[in-house]
Amino acid sequence: MISIVWRCIALMACLSLQEDSFPFNETRTHVGVKYSVLKLNQAQQVEMERTHKVTLTQNQKNQLSGFSKYSPPVLRILPSHYDDCSCGMTAIGVWFLNDEIEVPHSFLPNSRSDYLEFGPTDDFRYGISIDTNGELWFRTQKLSISEAVTRLRLLHEEQLLTIRSASEPPWGLVFTPPERSLRNRGQFMGKLDKLKKALAKAGITLSAPPYIKDRESGS
Repeated sequence: MISIVWRCIALMACLSLQEDSFPFNETRTHVGVKYSVLKLNQAQQVEMERTHKVTLTQNQKNQLSGFSKYSPPVLRILPSHYDDCSCGMTAIGVWFLNDEIEVPHSFLPNSRSDYLEFGPTDDFRYGISIDTNGELWFRTQKLSISEAVTRLRLLHEEQLLTIRSASEPPWGLVFTPPERSLRNRGQFMGKLDKLKKALAKAGITLSAPPYIKDRESGS
């Protein structure tokens, strides 16, 4: 199961006309609908790994302009292992490889107002990210293990006021890259293991799907 927070992110704007499940082919190696492939420059690759967003160049916006009435300036990036509701989402790119994304045409906004209402949001209200080399990030701030623990504890406390129940054990979400994109798998898994142990000492359970299974699954 994917983390419940991903579900909350996806469901917050379910009045959108977007589809309620994300279409992949059977092997999850490509989007299973009409899409455009955008090649990413080095700065965009860094932005994607750290923030799970990509700011588009004018050429890339032009490339998408023939498929919708509005070309979004920024795309929310979903990793290829994403496996949950996508209702309420628009302006999405799917991350299979590090140097390109696939943009499904059916998720492009029809207007600027659609983009502003249903486009990329600040997912760092819910967790932190880990890049393909195993470095931890909160937006553009690089985190040590101890800083990551502190940040995840603070996020849990903030979410007690909104989406989390006071009766549930504390847990911390880490947004992760696709497995095929990992540049240093050993370093990546080693960092997750260290973070998991450090969080456990603080009484917090780590959720970093699909590498560390969702807390709901008991894994």
